[in-house]
Amino acid sequence: MPLSYDQREYLRQQGANINQHGTIYRSGASLPYTKKLEVASAYSTERDAAGGKRPNITAIAQQCGVSRGYVRKVEEELHEFGRTLQHDERRKHNSLSNTGFCARNLFRTRILHTKKRMELTSLHYNSKWLLLLASSVQEMFMFWTMLLSIMEVITVT
Repeated sequence: MPLSYDQREYLRQQGANINQHGTIYRSGASLPYTKKLEVASAYSTERDAAGGKRPNITAIAQQCGVSRGYVRKVEEELHEFGRTLQHDERRKHNSLSNTGFCARNLFRTRILHTKKRMELTSLHYNSKWLLLLASSVQEMFMFWTMLLSIMEVITVT
């Protein structure tokens, strides 16, 4: 049932929003575990109907009144753990906090940043060695050039 303008305004004043499927939610708040079970059930039913293939995430999101991202989060838990996790379990399994996809990306970014910093540090030390080696090569070149010029002088005389 569509909400009137006054109802929508009242919800906004109370800090609630309405998603594209007409479901009322509070931004940043966790959905109840029963909603996750509903999504998991719909996902499993659709997957079985599709012969084990990945179901249409958008259709499940629309059917359950949640975002596609939420369906993907449930899908990820089903694949990884074989079941849906309660909120406190999710925290235990997620090393960075409580936001699966974003936290993983943040973690990967930190790893890449650390790896890049290590490579730059390594490059810095390698460049010092290369400079030392280059100066040694340059000194050797100057030595050989001087030695050859001495040998030419000796040969000429």
